[in-house]
Amino acid sequence: MSCMLLTRTTTNTTIECAMPPHLDSNVDFGDCTHLYGPLLVRSDVSHVKLSGKTSEYIYTGCIRINNTKLVDLSFLEKFRDFTAMPNCQQYIAGNEELCVEDPSELREWFPGINIYDNMEPCGDHQCYGGAVTESYLEETAECTTRVGDLIITQWHGKPPNINILYKTKEIHGRLIIYHNQGLGDFDYFKNVEKIGKPSIRGREPVMTVVDNEGLTSLKMSKLEELMQQQTGVRVKIAHNEQLQMATSDVDRLVTAAGGSGHADIQPSAYSKRASSRWTTYIIYVIVAAAVLFSCFLLFFYVRIKPRLDFDMLPSPPLRLSKKSQTILAEMCREILKNNPMVWRIQDRQLIWRYAKDDPQRAAVAGLADKHSKFLKNHRAELIPNAYIPRKSEKALERRFQSVVSQPLILMIGKDDTISNVVPSLPNDNGDSDEHANNDSTMKLTLARSKYVGDQTVNFIYKIITQRKGEKPIKKKIHILLYVWGSLRLPIEFQDILQVLRFFANKKTICVSNRRKEVFSMIHLIYTYVYVLCESIGVVEAFQLHTETCNGAPLDSNEMLMVMAFILEWAHQSFSVPPDLVQKHADWCHTYARMSAFSKEHPNIVNIRPDHLVTSRRITLQEEIKAAGPRPGAIFSERPEEAVVDKMRRRTKDELKGQKGQAAMGLRREEQKKVTKEDDETETNAAPPETSGVFFQKRYRAGPDDPFRIAEEKRIAEALKKRTKVEVLEKSGIPKSALVNKSAQDRIRAAGSKTPEAKKASKSASMVPKSASMVPKSGSMVPKSGSMVPKSAKSSKRKKSKEQKKPKS
Repeated sequence: MSCMLLTRTTTNTTIECAMPPHLDSNVDFGDCTHLYGPLLVRSDVSHVKLSGKTSEYIYTGCIRINNTKLVDLSFLEKFRDFTAMPNCQQYIAGNEELCVEDPSELREWFPGINIYDNMEPCGDHQCYGGAVTESYLEETAECTTRVGDLIITQWHGKPPNINILYKTKEIHGRLIIYHNQGLGDFDYFKNVEKIGKPSIRGREPVMTVVDNEGLTSLKMSKLEELMQQQTGVRVKIAHNEQLQMATSDVDRLVTAAGGSGHADIQPSAYSKRASSRWTTYIIYVIVAAAVLFSCFLLFFYVRIKPRLDFDMLPSPPLRLSKKSQTILAEMCREILKNNPMVWRIQDRQLIWRYAKDDPQRAAVAGLADKHSKFLKNHRAELIPNAYIPRKSEKALERRFQSVVSQPLILMIGKDDTISNVVPSLPNDNGDSDEHANNDSTMKLTLARSKYVGDQTVNFIYKIITQRKGEKPIKKKIHILLYVWGSLRLPIEFQDILQVLRFFANKKTICVSNRRKEVFSMIHLIYTYVYVLCESIGVVEAFQLHTETCNGAPLDSNEMLMVMAFILEWAHQSFSVPPDLVQKHADWCHTYARMSAFSKEHPNIVNIRPDHLVTSRRITLQEEIKAAGPRPGAIFSERPEEAVVDKMRRRTKDELKGQKGQAAMGLRREEQKKVTKEDDETETNAAPPETSGVFFQKRYRAGPDDPFRIAEEKRIAEALKKRTKVEVLEKSGIPKSALVNKSAQDRIRAAGSKTPEAKKASKSASMVPKSASMVPKSGSMVPKSGSMVPKSAKSSKRKKSKEQKKPKS
């Protein structure tokens, strides 16, 4: 259907026509050369086809295309010679099936036009051009076709995501690169095939690279065509002082532009230095030799020297073989059956030792034979911790010398002070310490210490060993100290992976004051997964370690540490099974929450779900309840005594206390001996002299000393008995008339009114008649009592005073 137009003829060939009220699918403008009036399109039209004698019209009017079914705007190219009517708002909006490929071009043709609410995007991998920034690259990360001008300007270095430009294949507009710094080797448009399009108007080149400081190369190896409507220069490269382009790259740009007449490229970009053939060959030889020498130095400093001086640890073993990944995946599957809290209550099968009568004992005992290869060639030897003594305990001197004689030594401590692990080792650079034995001496001097990892310190010692009658032997040893913090449930295992790789295929000697058994268990897992590539289950690995480890058993927290290490290694090496990714994340999240709680509350050992800040609290409680009660007793953490060797040098305070305890023990033995002698039946033998018993040096003590009181009592009784015997012998009274001691005591107590005194009086009446022959008042004894020693008199007075005292 064609529209009838009102026309009027003017001078010569100018024919002015009015724009029809609405454009239909087919419009015939006839002989019209000038059009005026608003341009509107019917709502049900999808394509507009224009016909007439003129290919391009001079149009004065206003464009309003709204709520139509148009799918393209190619017909507007015939109205590019456009003059807008005053006070007329122009827009292309609300067309749901219309894809506006290049809005910037339409705005250039029709100034002031608004374009919005149309179908976007135009294609799956098509986007608009614009100023290239970091945010623009993020928004157009999947684009292969960029519609509109692409402008790179005011850069001071490359954005981090500039690699997105590698995906670009076509630019339907101009490529402008000007006034930048630090572009370097710019090959990010090497996949571009076409730049520009035939409808681009203007005299500016379709590709401009001007005034870029630091641009060293520009590669566009797949460029085929530079398109532009006007003839003239289509590519311009100028004022790039450091740009050096290969001749092949320059020729490709010239061919794409349509010949040398359409290319303006600075000669310095592709000029070559004039040099003779021999000079070129010499330069090539020198460069090749320099490259080879540099490669050798690089290999030496990266691969060889670190192994000699231990300046750095090797990279962690994250690139695993398929077999190692399979073994690690099976371990993950076994661990993820239970969450960390359930494993804490079901740890019997992992870290408990089975008794001899246990049914599982036979199976566990057979693990040593099954894994004899590992135990013989790879197991880490755990040396007991010791405060190394000096000459006083020479057995431990030999033990220390055997430790430092090993080629590779790993020590694990709480901090970077190596003397906390072995106090005899110097900790400061230049310090020395000497150890002597019966037949040899050893002097250690710390040459230097250096951090070779985030948690690993390398100590280099110079050792001089000399035997009697032989020349001294000098050598250098390296001791790696891995600092394992005090956190009960650590979450960082990066350094320990590197340490494990460093000790791969080597016998490891491990000395520690913290968690050397945990390192031994992790070393076992690493050896089977990475070194031997042999399958082993988690439960079997723990049972093997519990049965054959020459250290203390692990506790439940250390068991979780090993499991967390396995899961973290699997995550970093992409070995987690796809169907267990979510379970893996939940397990690690619960472990991290437990670690955080343990760090804030180190005094709480038994962590419950209600302690954790997590959304899985109810789920954890249900899983723990479903797991059932814990088998057997509840074990707390491994005590500190389990990791400290009992063989050590005693401190001064301990030695002082031990001497005091020995003296007190000797004093108690002497008191018991004296008490026993006092209780025994007295004999008639003459007692020793007073000066020989009481006044000996070792018995001099205070008046309240029980030993002294007992001695005085015994001496007084002996003197009293001897005095009576002497008096009776001189008086002539036979010994048969003597009254025994117990009878005398009863007679003396006869005057007492107590029942005991009455009994004593009654027994005294039964004395034999022969006793009446004793003279009254001692008639045969001189009154002066000259025959009685003074000591006996004093003894009698003391005895009488004691009898007068009432009994308690």
